[in-house]
Amino acid sequence: MKRLMTSLIALGLVVGAASPALAFGSLGVRIGTGTSFVDANETAGAEPEVSPFAVGPALLIGLPFVALEIDALYWRNTTTIKSGGVEVNATDDHLAVPIIGKVSLPIPLPIVSFELGAGIEPRFLLAEPKNAEGYNSYVMYLPIVAGAHFDLSVLEAGLELRYEHQLTETYENQGDDRVHQLMVFGGVFF
Repeated sequence: MKRLMTSLIALGLVVGAASPALAFGSLGVRIGTGTSFVDANETAGAEPEVSPFAVGPALLIGLPFVALEIDALYWRNTTTIKSGGVEVNATDDHLAVPIIGKVSLPIPLPIVSFELGAGIEPRFLLAEPKNAEGYNSYVMYLPIVAGAHFDLSVLEAGLELRYEHQLTETYENQGDDRVHQLMVFGGVFF
């Protein structure tokens, strides 16, 4: 119940921030998928394979020298562990709230700009995986972003590559276990 309340509060803050920010910002949606790099303790020679997927609303606020993007993403990691001919699958669901500052690198084309950025991303656990004792209720990430932004008059679109560097551990007191992710995100803003 505590995790659900934390997730709802975080989502409420993003939505609450959206209404006054829309005076100088855009509301849209982000969707992404990618691959993971696991930095984990050895588990009987089994190397976990983690496949991420994320989708949710996004708020893009244009400030004088930097753009600020705040997302509220439903984030699902599907983990597969193969060991000795046995395959075990598990999923964990999070509410990810990346807050990313971006700078635009203008190019001669009028409708396209390249963006670079970084920020902070807490992920709040929505449902604990089965048989996962000691799973942290939230994990902190550092997203590093490179992408392109297209201004199409009626709407704006973006395509970006995000490297998600995990800063805190997934499990409490179990050593240095981290899942770094390389994601491709698409987005449409109105």
